[in-house]
Order: sequence, then C-alpha cells, then structure tokens
Amino acid sequence: MEEIVAMFPVLPGKSEALIAFAETISGPRAQEFSDSQTTVQTESWYLQKTPMGDFCLVHFSAPSIINVFAGLATADDDFCTWYRAQIQDITGIDLANPPSTLPQCIFNWRRETV
Repeated sequence: MEEIVAMFPVLPGKSEALIAFAETISGPRAQEFSDSQTTVQTESWYLQKTPMGDFCLVHFSAPSIINVFAGLATADDDFCTWYRAQIQDITGIDLANPPSTLPQCIFNWRRETV
C-alpha cells in the first residue's frame, strides 16, 4: 500500500467553496464519491491557513498512487467530470493533466505494534 500527502493551493476567496465541496462529497454525493474511489483505501483533507494563502492538504492511501491520478485524469463519467471541475475551480489545478512528479516522502515513522 502506498501513501501520499499532496498540497493543493486554494485560490483566493475559494476556501468556503472548498469546505462546501467537501461537505457535498461527504453528504449528498457521498455514494458517488465512494463509488469513484475504486482503489483508494483512505482519504483525508485538511484546510491549512498560512501567511502565503490557504492550502488543502490531502492524505490518501492506495495500492498505486500514480494509478489513482491516471484514473481520475481519464474518467469520463458525470461525477468524475464534475469532481475535476470543482478541483480546478477551487485550486486552479487541472486533474485531467496530473503532475508529472508526486511529493517525495522524506521521513515516515510508525510505532511498531506488539
């Protein structure tokens, strides 16, 4: 299982739209979101306010992170098309053209269970 934390800028004035988007995919469109997550095991979003602006930090795990981005980029169903449009409107990032590089994990620690 792979894990990633990605940081997406929140365009000025779009923080409330991000919160509304998160409420929509965890509320009225929760089933559609769940159905679209065919390989994602966990996903969490965090809104981080900074002096440089707001950011959405996304943590998720899946067997293949690159396949998640590739699948989202090419999915053409109504939900995924709407989802990509929401992300682009809020962050300016076009998930139909995913980044060529992903964040690099430089430290990861877990307590060993007994």
